[in-house]
Amino acid sequence: VYGMETDAKVRDRIAKVVKDGIQLTASGQSNRGGWIYTPGGGDEGSVTVTQMQGLRAAHNAGFTVPKGTIENAVRYLELCQTPEGGIRYSYSSGNDTRLPISAAAITCLYSAGEYESPLAEECMEYVYGQFKNRKNGFQSGHYFYLNLYAAQAFYQAGDEYWNSYFPGQRDSLIKSQTSDGSWNGDGVGPIFGTSVALIVLQLPYKYLPIYQR
Repeated sequence: VYGMETDAKVRDRIAKVVKDGIQLTASGQSNRGGWIYTPGGGDEGSVTVTQMQGLRAAHNAGFTVPKGTIENAVRYLELCQTPEGGIRYSYSSGNDTRLPISAAAITCLYSAGEYESPLAEECMEYVYGQFKNRKNGFQSGHYFYLNLYAAQAFYQAGDEYWNSYFPGQRDSLIKSQTSDGSWNGDGVGPIFGTSVALIVLQLPYKYLPIYQR
């Protein structure tokens, strides 16, 4: 929104909101480096990823993001890595690897510039291995959430991953579209499902800067 707005006064108002959001996000980070649903609480993977992507979007728009906030978030994901190479739900949730969170963690690491870190590579090896070992790809278990992040991760990782993943997933999404043009969304609702489906399908067209390579 900030990047597309041409009215200087409106841009100034948006800029203040973004700066306040960055400050709130940084101050709400847990001691371990993650985030949870309310500032100053605990931490878990899915919220940590959304906060990291928000900070990356702000950085891309020209706003200053505290370096320490990013470094602490990467450290949190390192703390949450399991022996399989993926990521568990949260630091305190045991060693049960969560595939959707692992895919989301890859996008989080890429947002932090950690494209070739051992954690990013091991996490990608786990997620891609899970994809290759499933006859029908990622067709079950938090379908939309998983594919939202797996698509971003595979696209950013390059053609080897993307070309293996996208054709089948594209066809699956097209077939599952309802007659009114929407997608059901993991029990959350059609707004969520449709939004995720469109994000995945638009990736090759590079409509949204934050998802571009």
